[in-house]
Amino acid sequence: MSTQYPAIPGNASTPPAYQWILRWEAPAEAGDSTKTIGFFIVLCLWAVAAKITFGAWAGHIPAGFAVFFDPIALFIPLTLIFGKPSAVIEQIDQGVLLRYRMRNDFSIVVLPVVIAMMTGITLVGIDAHLPALTVVGAVLVTVCVVIGVLGFARQRPLVLTTDYLALGDRWRIPWEQVVVLRGRTTADRNQQPYISFRIHDPSTYSKASDRRYTLRPKAWNQDANALFSTLTFMVENSDARRTVTPAQLEAMLTAPYGPRARWTFAG
Repeated sequence: MSTQYPAIPGNASTPPAYQWILRWEAPAEAGDSTKTIGFFIVLCLWAVAAKITFGAWAGHIPAGFAVFFDPIALFIPLTLIFGKPSAVIEQIDQGVLLRYRMRNDFSIVVLPVVIAMMTGITLVGIDAHLPALTVVGAVLVTVCVVIGVLGFARQRPLVLTTDYLALGDRWRIPWEQVVVLRGRTTADRNQQPYISFRIHDPSTYSKASDRRYTLRPKAWNQDANALFSTLTFMVENSDARRTVTPAQLEAMLTAPYGPRARWTFAG
């Protein structure tokens, strides 16, 4: 299952014989030139936002333009303040719990910014006496609020214990039932990594059920290689997983490579 990909040996914090499987290209930090360009873009956005804000304050342009554009100018600095979304891993009895990304500070910031932008569109429509634009803006605000409420209400943590793998209260599967575990990549333009598996089914010729379970590491801001490696270890090592501690599981889910490391492996 895992021999076709390069691997990095575990360390003192992981179980013996554990390896991080390098199934996907490791993430890379933005280069210095990219950061410089980003800095100048931020300065330009701030300059435009300041001009629009003063114009709105003086009554030269509708205030909705400022409400729409100012959040855009603030978005990049906010992302720098809160940083890249990180995995929230909680140690529980005999395992760990991965929080859904809507619980992270980064996602909590993004939603108000988008709502503010959509509110700006609504205000522009009102100031310019454009009913169609007003309705569109109001609908977008409503959609964003609904998405936010549902995002917080429907978050499902990923739970890994010595006995089972669970997705909130949606399903709970003992490790010995997991078969055909694979690391895959979506066929869309973004090409996001995901993990798929089936469960043991003695009634079929292949001994696997027709239903495919899928996990997208991004949903928990989890490194794809680390999550895939952890699941692979827990499925393939029936004796070792019974003695894995929550601290070891958390260490297994922590990527071992630095942000500048890069690989290009077959997807």
